[in-house]
Amino acid sequence: MDKAPYFFRWRGLCRVWIVCSIIEGMTDSPGADRGSFRDDARWARSDGSGWIPLGRFGEINPVSDNEGDAGRFFFYAKTPNGEYARAKGPEVTGGDECWQYEVDQPFHLKDTSGNCIEVIISRLIGGRYSVQYRDSVWPTDEGSGAW
Repeated sequence: MDKAPYFFRWRGLCRVWIVCSIIEGMTDSPGADRGSFRDDARWARSDGSGWIPLGRFGEINPVSDNEGDAGRFFFYAKTPNGEYARAKGPEVTGGDECWQYEVDQPFHLKDTSGNCIEVIISRLIGGRYSVQYRDSVWPTDEGSGAW
């Protein structure tokens, strides 16, 4: 039988509960599967090469013009009806069909009906890409990217 007073046993259980809660919160966060903490909104994720699905928004095709860390990164984004999506963000340039972007930097995509998603493209091993996306609102500030 445990001779420790009830108070000390209770304190031990509280410590275990607090530590477990902290660990559970860290692994349940939206960024835990990506190795970083972005914010509380839930991000969807698709991995692959070539045309990668973006849920009901359409699909995106990230490409690079050079192997390794050097080089430029581009993407094409299409909506389900085959139109090219518009892109906007501080690290996005180009336009109409092909856009240049910076890896791991967020930007927005919009279709002609006004649906908008926020996107982050990351590189994976073997020429594959990880695309994280979530519903968003098209930014209205002037001069924050290509149009």
